[in-house]
Amino acid sequence: MKLKSGNDTIRHWTFGNYSKFVRPGYKRVDITGTIPKDILLSAYKGDDGTVVVVAINKGSAATVPITIAGGTAPASLTPWVTSASDNLKSKTAVAVSGGILTAELGSKSVTTFVGK
Repeated sequence: MKLKSGNDTIRHWTFGNYSKFVRPGYKRVDITGTIPKDILLSAYKGDDGTVVVVAINKGSAATVPITIAGGTAPASLTPWVTSASDNLKSKTAVAVSGGILTAELGSKSVTTFVGK
């Protein structure tokens, strides 16, 4: 997924939002709550307790409360962002309060939240 020039494409980095964190054997888990129309969410859990939430934002910047069903949520999740200005870049960990992750999603971005 590289260009002839050897540079990576945004598609390559976006693929990493899944392939780097959603590992073989992880199981998809439910997400509850109201999800805005331009946001696509999926969540996964590994046997080792790792939780991964992938958020695709097709619209403008948004704040989305995410509740993961089926177990205890980690105390915090680290976001990894792919956007026009970030190539799968790690950001500051976000606290999970009362089992709810308040996700700040940039416009037209893919953010993967990872925690244990």
